[in-house]
Amino acid sequence: MSGNGSSTVSRTWVARMFHSVRRAFVVSFVVLVVLLVTMVLVTVFHVAFHVCPLYLTSYDKSGVVPVVYGLPTPETFEKAQRGEAVLGGCTPSLVGGVCPLCGWPVVLHKPNTNYIGDDE
Repeated sequence: MSGNGSSTVSRTWVARMFHSVRRAFVVSFVVLVVLLVTMVLVTVFHVAFHVCPLYLTSYDKSGVVPVVYGLPTPETFEKAQRGEAVLGGCTPSLVGGVCPLCGWPVVLHKPNTNYIGDDE
């Protein structure tokens, strides 16, 4: 009988652990889905409506802070410190500007070619 009782305790412990792991997985999955949906909604509001949902304020499309790629010059560093530009690094990406209120990236549909030193 003692062998039978320990087997039951063992199964009960395994069942509790399985339910705990399953519960943790479900909670993690729900949190992940909520975060992804939030990111999508924030991006949609910024790109489509030019509204920063984090500050609940709209901004003019021309108010988007440009992202500048390439090796920065001293003038570009000064612009970045004043908030007139964002340094994007050496490799251009789809990010052409950021929200002037919160810094959320505004995604473009084509690669940005704003290189430092280009003649405009």
